[in-house]
Amino acid sequence: MRKFLALDIKSQIDLREKYPDLDKLYAVEDTDAYTYMAVSVFDRWLGAEDSIKYLSDVADEEQQSRDAKFVKFAKKLIDNTEVLNFTFKGRWSSAKPQFRKFTSDAAKEAYLMCAPH
Repeated sequence: MRKFLALDIKSQIDLREKYPDLDKLYAVEDTDAYTYMAVSVFDRWLGAEDSIKYLSDVADEEQQSRDAKFVKFAKKLIDNTEVLNFTFKGRWSSAKPQFRKFTSDAAKEAYLMCAPH
């Protein structure tokens, strides 16, 4: 079963205009078009000592609980935002991003969880 379907031409053009420099973003090169951000999800604030204890030597049961919370977070993202994928089509400098939608919520979840696709 296919996990992605290409968007129509008009949507492709609109998204390319809306998201310039995706090639630089993908290559982790500097661009003024984007701001990099990282998100960490915790159920409370961590102090210095607490963070060392909380982040290292995690029991399997605790890790499973954390993983379940992350899956719940990913599902909320899917429910509340549009999730798209893109790949580059073309050769070298003429390659353009091709935006694709997911064929199912399961494919979106696998993508957000960094599962092989």
